Formats: sequence, structure tokens, C-alpha cells
Amino acid sequence: MKKHLYKLLSIVTSMMISFNAVNCLAATQRVAVIKSVSGSVKIKKSGGEKKLKATKGMNLSQGDTIITEADGKATITIDDNKQIDVASNTTITIAKLTGEKGNEKTTIAQPKGQSVTNVNEKLTGQSSYEQKMPTAIMGVKGTIWGSKSDGSGDEINLFNGSVEITKDQQNILLEPNENIKSTGDKEQMEKGEIDWSSLSQFILNMINENQDRLDDKVRQSFNQYIKEHPDRLTKEEKQPKPIMGRKSFELTNTSESSSSSSASPTSSPVPSESPVPSQKPSIVPSQKPTAMPSETAQPSETAQPSETAQPSET
Repeated sequence: MKKHLYKLLSIVTSMMISFNAVNCLAATQRVAVIKSVSGSVKIKKSGGEKKLKATKGMNLSQGDTIITEADGKATITIDDNKQIDVASNTTITIAKLTGEKGNEKTTIAQPKGQSVTNVNEKLTGQSSYEQKMPTAIMGVKGTIWGSKSDGSGDEINLFNGSVEITKDQQNILLEPNENIKSTGDKEQMEKGEIDWSSLSQFILNMINENQDRLDDKVRQSFNQYIKEHPDRLTKEEKQPKPIMGRKSFELTNTSESSSSSSASPTSSPVPSESPVPSQKPSIVPSQKPTAMPSETAQPSETAQPSETAQPSET
């Protein structure tokens, strides 16, 4: 009897431990989500070699790699407050995605290509966000920046907030409207102002779409550059976009004006394009007056007593 009791208690204890372990794993399990995708984009799952086609809404976990081809682009969101816009010919890996709110640990590795990252809420507690480049590591708390990595080295442009760049035990703080370039050797990193002419069209478009997140000085500098070089944006992005508050207001007015303008064409053509109402009034009166006098005039014609009243002359 005791053996059966001990065995039952052992099974119940094992089940409770497993249940708690699953709950702990679920509490720390975080996922990234593909918000949008265009062109050829592949996903290589953690530990696998097979490349899967990326689709909108697909979940990504720690260790997954996103690969964009020459015509591919993707947008990835993490925790609803972090967004990565991935350019074509880019590879990024979600190296770390652990912890829970107040203690999230996120690391993105970008061995090659370009991306624009937007951490739109300041991280709290022990939370951290890092981006690993081939020659440097960036640590952020809440900001927006563009990064590029190719065979010649890494380049980082900061558009808001601040980031700390680490290379070979060197720590450099980057401020808004500043740029830093790092090569593979152990030379000191070069720091300067953002050179808009050196940025790709992809990064410029992403900055244009996130003007509400830009530092004031960066926004002014960007808009001045685009005003002088409107061809640097794609056709649908020719004009700099307003900041978020103005943007929503203008969209509301645009929708109202478009609805009113769309209503006027449907109402104005009706009288001009429908000749039936305009012809009926002209036809009916013209028929009735011509028909009525001819029919009613017969009594006057048959009323020939004036002609038969000739006996009064005789």
C-alpha cells in the first residue's frame, strides 16, 4: 500500500514540477513578428538549414535568421515597441530574445546589409537591447538609428536618443545627428555629423516615415536636404512627411475632402448626363398645346351657325 502511495506522490510531484517549468518557459518566451514583407525574403529557423518563405504574421524566435534577397524587404516587430526595417541584401539573426517586461534581453546580429531600428519606448529596469555588427556592438535604451555593414566596415547614424558603441574595450557615446564609422582593424572609430548624401534611399525613406520620432535638429536637417534633393526619395515618398500629430490631422482633412469631392461628381453629372428629365418638360408642353387647340378648336369650326345665319340677309 505504501509503495503505491509513494508512487502516486512521485507522479503528482513530477507533474507539478513539469507544469511550473512550462509556466516559467511561457513567461520568458518572447517572439518577434513579421509585420510586412515584400519581394524575396527567407527565414532560416534556429538550428535548421532549410530556408522557408517569409510571410506576413509569421512568428520568429531566438536563433532565427532573416535573409532578404536583392528585391526583398521586411519589417519585424518585437514586444510591440521595437521595430526593425530590413533592407534588401541583408541578413539579421535574433541572437537573444529572453526575459519578461522589465528584464527583457534582446540582441540582434547584423553581419551584413542595412536596417533601421526604432526602439520607441525607453527601456526600463534591467532590460537591454543590443545590435551586434561585425566590428562593433551598440547598446541602446530607446532611440532610432540606421546601420550599415559591408566588407569595408560598419556605419551607424543616430537620429534620436543616444547609443553607446563598444569596440575593443572602447566606449563611445553617440548623440543625435552624429555618425560613426568603424573598420575591421583596431584603429579608433571615426565620429562626425550625419552625411545625408551618403545614406541609401532605403534609409532615407524609413527616416521620412518616422519623422515624428526624429530629434528636432535631425528633422530640420533632413527636410532641408530632401527639399534640395527630392529625387533621393522614392516616387511615393517625394515630399517629406509631417510629424505624427500633423499627419493624422491632414489625413482626416484629406479623407473629408476626398469624400466631398467624390460625392460632387456623382451628384453633378446626374442633371447634365440625364437628358430625360430635361427633355420631358420640353416635349410634353409642346405636344399638349399643339394637340389641345386642334381638338378644342373643332367646336369653333363646327360652330358654323355664323355662316348658316344667312337667312337673316334674305
